[in-house]
Amino acid sequence: MMRIRIGWIFLALSISCSSIAVEVKNLYVAEVPVLSQSARDLARGARRGLQQVLVRVSGNSGVDNNPVVKDALSRPQNYYYQYSYEKLHRKPDSSAIRDSSQILKIHFEPSAIARLLRQAGLPVWGSNRPSSLIWLAVENATGRILLGDNTDDELVSLLFIEARRRGLPILLPLLDLDDEANITAAAVWGGFQNKVDNASSRYDPDAIVSGRIYRGADGEWSANWFYKTDGEWQNSHSLSIHVSDVISDMMDHLADSLAQRYALDATRSNVWMRVDAVEQLSDYVQVSKYLENLAPVLEVSVVLVDGDEILYRLSTEGKVRQLMELISMDRKLLYLGTTDGDSRELQYRWLQ
Repeated sequence: MMRIRIGWIFLALSISCSSIAVEVKNLYVAEVPVLSQSARDLARGARRGLQQVLVRVSGNSGVDNNPVVKDALSRPQNYYYQYSYEKLHRKPDSSAIRDSSQILKIHFEPSAIARLLRQAGLPVWGSNRPSSLIWLAVENATGRILLGDNTDDELVSLLFIEARRRGLPILLPLLDLDDEANITAAAVWGGFQNKVDNASSRYDPDAIVSGRIYRGADGEWSANWFYKTDGEWQNSHSLSIHVSDVISDMMDHLADSLAQRYALDATRSNVWMRVDAVEQLSDYVQVSKYLENLAPVLEVSVVLVDGDEILYRLSTEGKVRQLMELISMDRKLLYLGTTDGDSRELQYRWLQ
């Protein structure tokens, strides 16, 4: 029976390997339209920037209702370390200062933001996030169309702007021959979710949004959409004179729902995990580093190395279910169940 030498273990733990993605960049960088570079506008912009980052990192659009956060918003300078100004190259959305001509770009300190959220009793959502596929049917002068990855439309830009605001990686369909064979704008408009599920399978997303958007005779924008983040479809509706507001509302619902599953609270626990098919030293290096890089994992300890099986003890933050869902998204470990009837010991197989 093969056993890995202790010296090899210490060597392996010092070797780095590539981390997993879908990774969202710049979670702690806020971009806020401002009127000027005055101290007054800097203070106002910094407050809005802190709120923006706290919403993005906590996954909670109502974060400013928390009394600890309210107090922190009066002192935003305590949480950022760098700021700069850039020319505004696009028209501000409805929630921005419409006369703005420049962007205040603020870099917040990740550890300070995480500490603030913990003090407020709020979760922290890591940078590895689930992907969402967006099926959106739009009614315009030519009829009803689906928005796709290459569609030249203001709504496509707004979708990505609002997704970036909430730190969401999103996908739009290719609308190629395969999509045309599986779904139509009429099916999305009518809310035929079985057809949406079928058409989405080729993209293998972690979440799906399907909906319709149109402008009424009174000039008001209306959106009705369904979103699927935990295996079940939910429905919501939004109405506004500004199209950016209904897109913003859609992304807020999606992000809040995803954060309920993936954002980590302060719950601490130990999880035992047995991984088999670790046949080479290189496999061991990759498995160990992969586990260390998972957002919920605070510490990784090797309990036993026996042949091609390794038993780990993981010190984790958040719920065990969240750890398992993150692993499932990455598709590097295959879940086999629990061993010896002990639900605390998870059995996985290394797939890389």
